Amino acid sequence: MSIFKDTFIPEVQFQLDARQNAILNRTPTTIKYLNSRNAWIKMSSSVNVNSTSDLAKSYILQGGILKPDGGLRSGVGGINNIYSNISPGKQSHLRGLRPMPGINSIDIRSKSAYGSLREVVVKFQCWDITQLEDLELLYMRPGYTVLVEWGWSPYLKSNDKAENLGIEYTIPSQDIIAKTPSKDEIWKELFKKSKDTGGNYDAMFGFVKNYSWSAREDGGYDCSTTIISIGEILESLKINYSPFTTKLTEGTKGLLNEIFLDVDLVGKYKKNILAGLFGELYAIAIKNSLSFNEDGIKYQLPDLKNDGKKYDFYLRKLKKTNSITDENKVINSNVNNIDVYITLDSLVEILNKYVILLDTKSKTPMVKLSTYEREYDKKDPKTPKPLLCLGNSLQISVDPTICLIGNDFWSNLKSIKAPKQEKTAQQLSDLGTNAVNGSDIFDNENTKYLKKLIPYFTDETKELGVIGKIYINLQFLYSLSLDNNLESQDKKEKQEISVYDFLKNVMSQVSNCIGNINNFDIHIDPIDNNVARIIDINYVNDKPKIEIYPPKPPPENEPKPEENIFTLQIQNLSSTVRSYKLESQIFQEQSTMIAIGAQVQGGALGTDSNTMNGFNRGITDRIIPIKEEPLVDTKATIEETRKEQLKNLKDNLSTIYDFFGDTTSYYIFWSQAAYDANRAGEYKGALRDLINGFKSFTNDKNKYNAIIPTKLSITMDGIGGLVIGHIFRIPNELLPKGYKGDGLGSKLGYLVMGIGHSILNNDWVTNIDAQTILLDDPRPGIDGEKLSYQDLIKLINQGPAFDLLPSQMETMVGGVNRNFNISNSTTVNTAIQNTYTPALNKVLPSSPTGRKLLLTAQAIHEGFTPGNISYDLKNPGNFREAVGGIPIKGKGTGNATREGFVEFNTFEDGILASSSQLDIILAGKSKNYPSNPTLFKYISKYAPTSDNNNVDAYVKFIINYFKDNGKFITKDTLLKNIINII
Repeated sequence: MSIFKDTFIPEVQFQLDARQNAILNRTPTTIKYLNSRNAWIKMSSSVNVNSTSDLAKSYILQGGILKPDGGLRSGVGGINNIYSNISPGKQSHLRGLRPMPGINSIDIRSKSAYGSLREVVVKFQCWDITQLEDLELLYMRPGYTVLVEWGWSPYLKSNDKAENLGIEYTIPSQDIIAKTPSKDEIWKELFKKSKDTGGNYDAMFGFVKNYSWSAREDGGYDCSTTIISIGEILESLKINYSPFTTKLTEGTKGLLNEIFLDVDLVGKYKKNILAGLFGELYAIAIKNSLSFNEDGIKYQLPDLKNDGKKYDFYLRKLKKTNSITDENKVINSNVNNIDVYITLDSLVEILNKYVILLDTKSKTPMVKLSTYEREYDKKDPKTPKPLLCLGNSLQISVDPTICLIGNDFWSNLKSIKAPKQEKTAQQLSDLGTNAVNGSDIFDNENTKYLKKLIPYFTDETKELGVIGKIYINLQFLYSLSLDNNLESQDKKEKQEISVYDFLKNVMSQVSNCIGNINNFDIHIDPIDNNVARIIDINYVNDKPKIEIYPPKPPPENEPKPEENIFTLQIQNLSSTVRSYKLESQIFQEQSTMIAIGAQVQGGALGTDSNTMNGFNRGITDRIIPIKEEPLVDTKATIEETRKEQLKNLKDNLSTIYDFFGDTTSYYIFWSQAAYDANRAGEYKGALRDLINGFKSFTNDKNKYNAIIPTKLSITMDGIGGLVIGHIFRIPNELLPKGYKGDGLGSKLGYLVMGIGHSILNNDWVTNIDAQTILLDDPRPGIDGEKLSYQDLIKLINQGPAFDLLPSQMETMVGGVNRNFNISNSTTVNTAIQNTYTPALNKVLPSSPTGRKLLLTAQAIHEGFTPGNISYDLKNPGNFREAVGGIPIKGKGTGNATREGFVEFNTFEDGILASSSQLDIILAGKSKNYPSNPTLFKYISKYAPTSDNNNVDAYVKFIINYFKDNGKFITKDTLLKNIINII
């Protein structure tokens, strides 16, 4: 899951479109709606007074207060009238006949960095001290729960065609008094009502956080109650408390009821529950695991006290130096060099079950931690989807004292060349007599353990990882639970560790270990706001691909992804937006990146600079056109620059190979290897630079769009169902030219970053704060190319003879005589080897490799074997007419089919004709071809489907043939770039 995902839900889109149509096309129904609609507010208390809900029933605040039976009050005199001398709590008013209490206004604001928490301020008034006493018990007691609801009456009913189906006058409100649902049932029902009404209803169930009241001269009181979403308590829930030690004594079963506690474990529990729990888990894993080798072993622990849930562990022998300096933080002093890891999925389950305080009614945690997407809007809530994060093929954990991730990329590599790593005499002495001084071969024996782990990535592309499948080292967790530095972050100075601070610290260090491409955070979803999810802020879902409005047209007119994003009408005749403000805004932390990174080559300053490159597409600075890294020679050729980049990649790879060697005794005859924690920073830096370095070579899709520094603020007719992270667009005419993506800059969308509501004087307005985000690809990339990491590994293995990328060939072509050696691919036949290739090298001795590969691939596909037209007529291109002035012998003979093709005098002439055809196309002199087509467009004309050709198969054949020969193209690579590959 990403919080930056999808456009508005379909029901909200339908309602917005219906409202926009109502504004534009006035009908009797819409005029009635526009003139009669009013906003309503209702507030209910969950408090029982003297064990009954009678007082709460008497003080349901809506249009004043409702009668106990839910009806509206009227008249003067009695307890159920608007004006009465008796309070709803059946106490006589001090000042005689007084009006009923009522709500004046509410104000709702999103809080926290990504709006995951909400706060509601309700202002209401009462008219007598007896009313205040009752209201204080119900709505002004911090820590007790209150439900606030609001909506429109009447509202427009709408459907997926944005048709106005009439006016609906009532929305059934939620009853938390006559019924006593659990908090989870309440949130589920509130979400359903908001969705079913198209956002004409919204609500919040939360805790009273603060309150105030002040007396007025007329004998009444102005009151205010602040209600926070339940998720906010995450930052105050401490988890380093000590459990009831009377139950956890020596000789008794531990929390998991698996082993008997000894003195050491009891002492850990006395320190705090986390220390004891992690110590117990470590002891259980050691006790129940069989012997294992350096590859490690997976282990599952069933928990009969938690519905039989199975916790996933991995045990591995790992020699370490300089890892723990404080002996008091060693998780088990009786076991040496065995690390126990637990998956984040399992850690979260254990914290929910045994550490976080429970709601006694539902028997669920007050705030539930989760590594899964929300369930309310899923078709099959029993199988929720795991939360995802950005991934990268090269990701591993280079600090096993913190975490591990399963990546078979490294474990599947057979052997890779790398520069020798010279060891000092002291290092060799430390390694023992069997050590050797460096090696240039990396053996996959070093990475066998990576196959033992639960896979981290979602599929073979390795673009996305599964957050819950990260393995966390129990020793690390134990040390962190006793970390004085973490305790010192407690603002209350009580040396407490909150759930939020603990998990944030864990995930921050995990990110640092696996390449720093993630930004993990704890997010409270406003839809089910007692669930705290661990998410990756950097992960942006694919643009909206589920239910959208307007409905998708037929496939042949399939819109681009950004066209599926809802457009909110502003400043036109159908707009429901009352005011807006669009302004440029640079965040303080972005200002340096904007100024320096805007033109830096991709990867030099990280992903944010790539976003700025995309934002600035099509413009350059005449005075300082390009900003380079300080060690880059601006006079160097492209080839020299690429070679230097390759050298840096190799150096970083070598450091990673050294890491693998330090973490296993399999490493090239080193039997005394040990992981040195002092080198952790070196390994982390190498992995980070390795990933960023590879990114500068590739055009792999990356689900990361940094936010561009402009801000949009909107005030519109009130609507619910909006979520932080929703993406929308505004009409293009409101944007400057550089924001439209029409050759300058990029297409922009708007990301909801803040949502507020206010209801005053029967009017509901919604305020949206949004930041812009790129809708098209922000990376400058290489035109039409996509190189995999495996491909780049092959290039690295070529050493200094590194082939440049196709789009860089234009400046490098000329005069180099190189014989063309064909691939050993199974697609190559004897005629190609013995006849075609010698003739090709004879007539085109100095031509770039790309031209020769393309001509050869086409000759193979056209059937260059004896008995076929291509071979028998010496016409490898199967031309029907003479090409480029190359003489022909005549037309084919023997049958009608052959008579349709020309025959050349020699194989050399036939090859020259094919080569001339390419030059004619690129010179713009062909009547049938565009001047510089992509590979796909070229083949579409060369072998059209109208002649019963399979264009897709033809293109795929050429791409694979290039790849067999170590060159990399796609169907979108330009013909000019293909034939200039060296």
